[in-house]
Amino acid sequence: MTFKAVTLAVATAIGVAFSSGAAQASLIGTQATVKYMFPDLGTVYSQDTVTIGAGSEITCPGVFNLCGVQVTFDVDFVADSVTVRIGEDDIVTADFNGFLFDNLDFGPNTVLAGVSLDTNIVGLTDAQVAFGDDFVSINWAGLSSTGNSFFALNFTTRDVVVQTPAPGILALFGLTLAGLGLVRRRRP
Repeated sequence: MTFKAVTLAVATAIGVAFSSGAAQASLIGTQATVKYMFPDLGTVYSQDTVTIGAGSEITCPGVFNLCGVQVTFDVDFVADSVTVRIGEDDIVTADFNGFLFDNLDFGPNTVLAGVSLDTNIVGLTDAQVAFGDDFVSINWAGLSSTGNSFFALNFTTRDVVVQTPAPGILALFGLTLAGLGLVRRRRP
């Protein structure tokens, strides 16, 4: 084995050991928890866990726990967003009146990196949206909804670099370094 071949093998082993791979960022087929938080962000008023797939995951009226919050609304997840349609007039003043979408699973080594808001609720802005790696909350306390109000939260994700390579990769890397040492040793 030549020095050049060993060097190429080392570079390949390092690349494989520390690459994170391209993530398939999609919520489809995963489970998420939808919590209605009221009167503050620390109090769960009602919640349901849903499997994300085709069509609305929560439709009220219906059998969901969240149907006790408002009579007519639905929650519809797709691969990279969630839309909530509110079918009745409402205004509630509290510290927090809204949803917490929790346990969002975009795939291995992929986390939530950003959220953009699309809505027809007057006064609802990005300032009322908060998020972390696997959750997003929206607070419309003190704002008025009508029979055709909606909001959509559109998600962007990012890959998380895996810092610890698999033991097999480390073994390959060690063997490659040993081979490099042997090649260098044989050179006059």
